[in-house]
Amino acid sequence: MWLDDAEIGEIPVVWNFLVGHNKVDPANPDNTAPKAIHYTSGGPWFDRYKDCEFADLWINELEELNAEKAAEDEKKKKNN
Repeated sequence: MWLDDAEIGEIPVVWNFLVGHNKVDPANPDNTAPKAIHYTSGGPWFDRYKDCEFADLWINELEELNAEKAAEDEKKKKNN
């Protein structure tokens, strides 16, 4: 073991934001909005959770990734 438990600090809630458990404080969104989202019960990749809190962020990232992959594939086709 390279660290004793006492040497390990807490992770701020915003860096381990649990969807459905943690809440953004509307009076203080800069300090309470998630920086890393943990879809504890299931995320928008499941039909049952497609409309869960912050699903739009995940879906936007997926769409951006798919667009980048499609552009790379198209570029490879043109170069072959």
